[in-house]
Amino acid sequence: MDSERPSFNPFRSNSRANEDNNAELARIQLEKEQFREKLEAEKASKREAKAEILREQGKPFMAFVVVNQDKIGYGLLFGLVFGIPIIFSVTNALIGIIVCIIVVIAIGLGTYKYLKEMLKK
Repeated sequence: MDSERPSFNPFRSNSRANEDNNAELARIQLEKEQFREKLEAEKASKREAKAEILREQGKPFMAFVVVNQDKIGYGLLFGLVFGIPIIFSVTNALIGIIVCIIVVIAIGLGTYKYLKEMLKK
């Protein structure tokens, strides 16, 4: 008699409702992607406009930094994470500490000058 009665499974969902949910999730995901692409395009156009202004002012290096800001940041992070331990392991500890201090000061001054230049506008 138990075999005639349909079994109740709380984890089994209605296939029609499941299809509707999947369609809704796909639509939301598509909207998120379109919004993300729109934001990235706006960000790129703003960077390019700033770079054009800097080129007109005779600052091509600053224009390059503005356009390639993300790549420079990732490269710098990669260099710090992998470069400083190599310096410590290869050189004497005192020399490694001095080099690290010099690198941090150079990065700090470069960041300060860059932000100072960007915040003037």
